[in-house]
Amino acid sequence: MRVSILDVWSAVVVVHGIADVLGLSLLVATTQDEFDGLFKPFGPVVSCALQFDESGKNKGFGFVNYEEHEDARRAVDELNDTDFKGKKLFVSRAQKRSERDEELRRNHEAARMEQESKNQGVNLYVKNINGEF
Repeated sequence: MRVSILDVWSAVVVVHGIADVLGLSLLVATTQDEFDGLFKPFGPVVSCALQFDESGKNKGFGFVNYEEHEDARRAVDELNDTDFKGKKLFVSRAQKRSERDEELRRNHEAARMEQESKNQGVNLYVKNINGEF
């Protein structure tokens, strides 16, 4: 069992499909047993892996794979935005990088279009202003 020396780290738990879960904002000192205990109550787990760096320090995130999609969905619904050892957890479905990048691109574009529509008609072009002005 590994325990990190550092106090706090952002953690991610990832679920692939929806049978896989991603969790963030875990304490660096979180152990594999604590991580397992956090996710096992929601159903049979195929794998539950907290991620560590080369030196054995907890990276602050992990991946959980459930046998059933419903178990993973319930884990995401019940654990996301909950408090774990004084830190708020972020738990969501694991996504491939390309899928996540596309989602971020769509969200950014939507926000840009909304801002653009708010500014529509606000800019003025004034021509032939008197030189005294």
